[in-house]
Amino acid sequence: MKKGDLSLNLIIVAAILMVVFFVLILIFSGRMGIFTKSVDKCQGTCVKTTEECSGTYQKVVEGKCDLDGDSKFDEGMVVDGVCCIAVGG
Repeated sequence: MKKGDLSLNLIIVAAILMVVFFVLILIFSGRMGIFTKSVDKCQGTCVKTTEECSGTYQKVVEGKCDLDGDSKFDEGMVVDGVCCIAVGG
């Protein structure tokens, strides 16, 4: 066995490992994207006005709801509503 043969085998194995590693990064980064999208949505109830957030509910920040159904969460309270979450009582 020559010294050059070992180096060529090592380079081939390293290249295969780098491709596998890259594919794993793509898979896991895609999963993280799905997780962050679900966190951005309202975890409570979407309502039209802050007055509807009463009783056991409390208003949280705007930009989490999509009452008009166009998949845009940044159109403001008048269009998208507000997110209300239940508070312990």
